[in-house]
Amino acid sequence: MVTLAAACGAGEGTGPAVPPSEQPPSNQPPAEQPTPQPEIGVVTGVARDGRGQPIADALVEVKMVFNPNVVTARTGADGGYVVRGLPPALSHQVKAWTQVAYRGRQYCVRLGMPTDADYDAFVPGSTVVRDFRWLLTGRIPDAPSNVFGAGVDVDTWDVGGIRIGDQIEVQFTPQGPLVDGSAGSTLTRVARFGSSLAINDIPHGAYTVAATLVQENVRTPLKVGRAGFGGEMAATTTVEWEPEIPGAACNQTLGPALKRFPLKVSNR
Repeated sequence: MVTLAAACGAGEGTGPAVPPSEQPPSNQPPAEQPTPQPEIGVVTGVARDGRGQPIADALVEVKMVFNPNVVTARTGADGGYVVRGLPPALSHQVKAWTQVAYRGRQYCVRLGMPTDADYDAFVPGSTVVRDFRWLLTGRIPDAPSNVFGAGVDVDTWDVGGIRIGDQIEVQFTPQGPLVDGSAGSTLTRVARFGSSLAINDIPHGAYTVAATLVQENVRTPLKVGRAGFGGEMAATTTVEWEPEIPGAACNQTLGPALKRFPLKVSNR
């Protein structure tokens, strides 16, 4: 006959069995986990917007520097991408774009990178990390004449009495979220007659714009409107940007791919 104590493993003269979770620690050190080895010929990273959220379905293009070969990939729902099989001894560069609908138009947005060095060519002798960020302003390191923001050209043809050195002060007030969904803020930029009437690197959005002529200490409000035949002039106007080449392939641009806005100002 088998007793209950024996069946439970409690022999004569012994205490209750110790549950496995309460067993004394072993003197043996835990087994070391193998360290992941970097892969040869691989570039990987994550695309995020300005708020740190992942950008899904962004187009990533890896191109050999001295060869026309191009490899493309799309980011997943987590914003991540991996490109394998790159020749490990050759130099490559990587760029990324995302398409977005904004105020009834489709835009192709060149994505930026966290540091200037990330834009440089690399040799994928081991795994290379290249992350992307949606930047609304700032210089584009691999396209020095370009910035991520939009541009405005101020037309002063209809401003009577303007002199060299006079300033046109232009105020931009967002009408709603910017192209990336962020709130934006009111900006004031200055164009100088006789020097530069170009205003650059405005975060892409839609703005209510007003302008003021500044001559020494005298400030005169100006009428504003879109330059061109039949453009209506008023105290304020809406400034928003059109795609530079509507319907063009999204990987053909180094800059913001936006037409510059022609802003006419007048004191007549």
